[in-house]
Amino acid sequence: MLERGHHTTRPVVAEALRSLLAQPAFSFDRALWTRLIPIYETHPKLSCTDIFLSLDAERHDALPLLTFDKKLVTQLGAVDPGDMLGDDR
Repeated sequence: MLERGHHTTRPVVAEALRSLLAQPAFSFDRALWTRLIPIYETHPKLSCTDIFLSLDAERHDALPLLTFDKKLVTQLGAVDPGDMLGDDR
């Protein structure tokens, strides 16, 4: 997680990400990151990577997102493939 690696808090990381969004010199999907940041702030157990994967799957009409990551299943509505198969793990 970004905050752990940089010994800071989520609000500080979110503000840094917003600052990057404001820089025209950087080329990246601003619409996706604009959606990602508020989710990052309100779901403390999810990483930017988790949220990015979920939003990217949605954007590419690749839902449901299949994952074994229980955080994604419970917080962002992804689907555990084992649940689809009746796996009782």
